[in-house]
Amino acid sequence: MLLKKLCSKKCLIIILPIILAVIFTIQSTSANNEFFSVGKDIKSILNTQENKVLASVNGRNITQQDLDRAFILQNFLYELQKEEFEKIKQEGTFTQEQLTYMKPKPKTKDEVLQELIEKEMLYLESIEQGCAVYDEEVERHIEEQKKLYQDILDGKGELANNQETVTMVKQMMQFAEGMGLTLEEYCEYMKPVIKKGLSINRLKNKILQQLPQRAARL
Repeated sequence: MLLKKLCSKKCLIIILPIILAVIFTIQSTSANNEFFSVGKDIKSILNTQENKVLASVNGRNITQQDLDRAFILQNFLYELQKEEFEKIKQEGTFTQEQLTYMKPKPKTKDEVLQELIEKEMLYLESIEQGCAVYDEEVERHIEEQKKLYQDILDGKGELANNQETVTMVKQMMQFAEGMGLTLEEYCEYMKPVIKKGLSINRLKNKILQQLPQRAARL
């Protein structure tokens, strides 16, 4: 219920990993330099030479860098969720029982690693089910998003008049700058993540579409 509350506004940053998508959707009062700082932490991880394999899913490795990056993002998300949760408590809309259920909980590194493994398994399943997106689709998707972001930053189009949207894009750019990347470079860096995310979404949609057919056969 908490994530439903936090993500009630449509997320425009759809080329980001799931955690980042939620982070940029939360209307946080965190200063932009915090997003820059997280990006800088990610850059530091990518520059480390040691990168041992922690798990392997059908030959696809999950490394220490993968885990460290995901863990940093998860912790940042948790802090933003706590901030949003306090706002919800002040509204007095929910009962104490509901608030107890909604209260965000931190995740351990083992839990984050398990999530990475499960995501890799879903991606492999999307390939087997013919749901994996082609590189051309990813390229087209990225080009559309880059134009959208640039237009917003340049004050062009209807979305540029929406302050929340402008804030989200600026936070994304602060994150990218912390990594030492331009918008172009950041989108290039994100290609593998985008491809995996779009493929998994396509797999989930396929499963949802098949549910009524399966129910009718029972």
